[in-house]
Amino acid sequence: MKREVFFMEHIDWASINKLIQEIQKMRDSGDEAITLFVGSPGGKNTPSIGFYDWIKAEKINLTTVAIGQTSSAALYIFLSGTKRKALAHSMFMVHPGGRVGDGIRRWLMRIASPRRYREDKEFDLTIDRAGQDIYIKETKLSPTMVERLLTREHLVMIPEQALKKGFISEIVQP
Repeated sequence: MKREVFFMEHIDWASINKLIQEIQKMRDSGDEAITLFVGSPGGKNTPSIGFYDWIKAEKINLTTVAIGQTSSAALYIFLSGTKRKALAHSMFMVHPGGRVGDGIRRWLMRIASPRRYREDKEFDLTIDRAGQDIYIKETKLSPTMVERLLTREHLVMIPEQALKKGFISEIVQP
C-alpha cells in the first residue's frame, strides 16, 4: 500500500489540521516512510512552522516532493521532510514572512492603529526568525546567506537552483 498524501491547498490552521490527521493515521498504521506531495502557493506561516515542528518532534519518516508550485509558507511544510525531492518542472518561492501582497494592509494599519501595527510588525519579525532558523538548519545556506535571501522582496527558484542551495536533495525527472 502506498503511503502518500497530497497537500495542494492554501495554508491555514484548518488545512494543516487535516494534513496532520492524515499523516497521524498513516503513522499509526505502520513505520514505513510517508511521502507528502506539496504543491501550494503558501498561506499562513504560523501553521506551517507548527507543522514543521510537529514532524521534527515526532521524528516522522517523511519524504516531501515538490509538485508544481511550492511557495512561501509551503516551504516550511516541504522542508520538514527528511528526504526532499522536486519534480523537474517545480518552482519554489521564498520571501520574508508577512510581506508579499501585504503592503496596503500594513499602510492602513499604520495609519489606523499605530500600536497594533507595531505589535503586528514584531510578530512578523518573530516568524521571520523562526523561518530563518528552519532555512539555516535544513539548507546549505549560512546565516548570512539566509539573511541576505530574506531581505529581497522574493526569490523564485527552479529545481536546479533549489538543489544547489540545499532546499532539495534530488530532482525527479519525468
